[in-house]
Amino acid sequence: MILNVKEDAECREIEITIRCAELTESVQKLVDRIQNLDAFCECGTEENLMKANILDAYYFESVENRTFVYFEKQVHECRLKLYEVEEKYEKLGFLRISKNTIVNMYKIEKVKPMLNHKFMLVLLNGEKMIVNRHYVPSFKEKFNI
Repeated sequence: MILNVKEDAECREIEITIRCAELTESVQKLVDRIQNLDAFCECGTEENLMKANILDAYYFESVENRTFVYFEKQVHECRLKLYEVEEKYEKLGFLRISKNTIVNMYKIEKVKPMLNHKFMLVLLNGEKMIVNRHYVPSFKEKFNI
């Protein structure tokens, strides 16, 4: 891959051109990530609403019909349901690992196989998560395992 960055004082807007012989899955993933660099999710309550960059999220978890989004050192309630998170952010590297958890695959530091056909994930912030057996096939497919 060749990466060129050119500064131009007359440039009004950032322009990105991707030239490739074929639009492969990895190129499409790159395009999706670039297009969503400024993607935000609404967090908090009606009185205390904030927008957080979705690419900074480590994982989403559903607890008692409420969805929470976990960042490196913060947790906020998310206004989306877990299935909506899955549909909306799947192209950005978010994948379901259990009935109540969706993880950002770009925040995974290590993947460790377990004896019971599950995987343990260690996230960049040190948190450990388990990929339940039902979700192992799709997880393996995403990670080419």
